[in-house]
Amino acid sequence: MALLTGIIKQAQELLLRQQKFACKEITMRQQKCALLLLAMMVLIAMINMKDHVGLYYNSLTQETLVRKNHSYYKWVPGELAAMKKFKADQKGIPTVAPGWVYNKTAADLFRKQIKHGNHIKNGDFLTTQETAPLDFILKRYQSETTLMNVSREILHRFPKTSPFKAKVIKTCSVVGNGGILKGSGCGKEIDASGFIFRCNMAPMNKVYLKDIGKSTSLITLNPDMIRWKYNSFKNKTKSENVAAFVRDLSTYGNSYLWIPAFFSQDYVEVTFAAHQALREINHTNNEIIIPHPDFIKSAQSYWSQNGLNRKRATTGLYLVSAAIQICEEMHLYGYWPFHSDRNYRRLTEHYFDNALPGKSHSVPDVFK
Repeated sequence: MALLTGIIKQAQELLLRQQKFACKEITMRQQKCALLLLAMMVLIAMINMKDHVGLYYNSLTQETLVRKNHSYYKWVPGELAAMKKFKADQKGIPTVAPGWVYNKTAADLFRKQIKHGNHIKNGDFLTTQETAPLDFILKRYQSETTLMNVSREILHRFPKTSPFKAKVIKTCSVVGNGGILKGSGCGKEIDASGFIFRCNMAPMNKVYLKDIGKSTSLITLNPDMIRWKYNSFKNKTKSENVAAFVRDLSTYGNSYLWIPAFFSQDYVEVTFAAHQALREINHTNNEIIIPHPDFIKSAQSYWSQNGLNRKRATTGLYLVSAAIQICEEMHLYGYWPFHSDRNYRRLTEHYFDNALPGKSHSVPDVFK
């Protein structure tokens, strides 16, 4: 609106200049030309504004991704709303580090509460041939609606057993994607852990390694990303998209690929398409693993009972819920609820972009 107002003002000034030039008499022809120019300028401005709103700028890759029908990207909030939140956050940010120390009793209690009410054992939070055997009824993560009965064809898509079953790792790093990581220098500390969780195939280009580390043990992938970035591996573009997928995965080395498939039938289809695509080229560096419905429901229940006011927990919270089952000690990075750091530096939504913090993650609620 500010842009349109400015253009209208310029057009009005043009009319005034024409009036003065014509000795305070403006001809009908001049008036029509000025109005036509005004209409053209407004039209151009509207097109530019539409393009601006519909584009997402990634400062790491220097590429512009068009948001059309893909729900994977959220709308960037307005500058005024973001600045208001930034100023409000400055009043509530703790200026002194809390000095947290590992509390084994609290960690054990957390593990127990996460598993309460289901049959999931330590490290057995995945969908495997043991936890979802032949003829097992798989239900949606967020309801009792049946998604499928496990047939022999489906069964072979699951690992025989969980690679984390009864596994205990001394220390783990769970790395979120928050803008607080930018300039943090946490990379070496993150890499020193025995197991490293990362979210949503976040970029790991050289420029950020000092802040985020370079090692990965498990990386998550949102099924929506398979649709918009790899076109669900459909036939016409399958080979080039599979090649792009493998190239992107190479960033994370030999790591597990966590895909939450059972939120919907569409998610199941694209997840199985990814599994099939990797299988066809005998790609074994990144085994696809799917969290079990019982685990997701248990984790969601725990966080809801502890003040999380949203229908679905974030990817980061699900990773925390899984990590606590296989890690004796867990360290979180990139989980910061404010739009500002302790030095009142304004933060972006992620360490790898210039996007303003949005509402989709409800980070302050998660932090509490």
